[in-house]
Amino acid sequence: MVALQQVLCLEEVVRTKSFRSAALALHMSQPAVSGHIARLERELHLTLLERTPSGSVLTPEGLRILPHLRAFAESAAVIRRASEYIQQKEHHSVTLLSNSHGIRRVYPEALAMLHREFDNLTVRCSHADEDEICDALRSGAADLGIVVRDNDRRDRPDITTNQLLYIGPIGICAPAGDPLFASVEGPIDPALLEGKPLILLSHVTAQEMADHVFPPSLRGAVTIVDEPQTATQLVEVGLGYAILTGGNNVARSPQLEWRGLRDSPRVALLLARSRASDPSPAAQVLSDYLMAWGRSSANLLHYNLLTGRMEVVATAEAGVRTPA
Repeated sequence: MVALQQVLCLEEVVRTKSFRSAALALHMSQPAVSGHIARLERELHLTLLERTPSGSVLTPEGLRILPHLRAFAESAAVIRRASEYIQQKEHHSVTLLSNSHGIRRVYPEALAMLHREFDNLTVRCSHADEDEICDALRSGAADLGIVVRDNDRRDRPDITTNQLLYIGPIGICAPAGDPLFASVEGPIDPALLEGKPLILLSHVTAQEMADHVFPPSLRGAVTIVDEPQTATQLVEVGLGYAILTGGNNVARSPQLEWRGLRDSPRVALLLARSRASDPSPAAQVLSDYLMAWGRSSANLLHYNLLTGRMEVVATAEAGVRTPA
């Protein structure tokens, strides 16, 4: 049976590319680390590591199985914490603020998981802009924040962030075969859209991102909607060009195309919290769940890009993946 210590040893060797360095980091002997990984390989009937001039790296089989081993390790940690919290029988609370509408689809499973782990629990989930989220984290009014913003922007000194999911660059969604796409290759110059009808998402972050690459002075008619799906539907019926990130552009119609905008920011979904205090038990469990969701979502997106399972998925800064 796979053991947690075996997975931890494997992850540390993968991180350091060295059995010796992994042993030092884990406060173990090098033979002990080697023994744990050897037993793991026997249990799985797979060779997980190979030695290269640059160090010990995962084999192709190791690359495929590692996400599942990490999920096992995360589940073991959740079980251990759940046992501790059940014994404590104390009241727990967690407040989560977000400026992303899309993250709402994660809430039902995340909150159901929290209520399974904590008998006496209060959860608050609200929408706020990034400044309001940071103020609430500083004051202790919120435990966690989910922020959609330019991934290259520096964190505020008193707020720490971890990337949940890389969404992609900003681009435009247009009808397939649109003359604008046919006229140029690569990312689209926003100036080419001067005076053309645009479709924007309503939330503050989307507006800020659109302003960053497409000044209001160049805009023609503007339609503002709440959801990316509504935006793509309006594009389909010819009401304009939708400004969307690559990750949002999972268009359910072969009649649509997506192209990146020149010099657009690279948008990511980030999990934020205050540097000044440690998270509460419930906030830590929720944070772990969201980070695991982000990894699984990123893996799914990567898998879909490789297999073509999504009908239309934007890739890189320009260009599009269409159905096979």
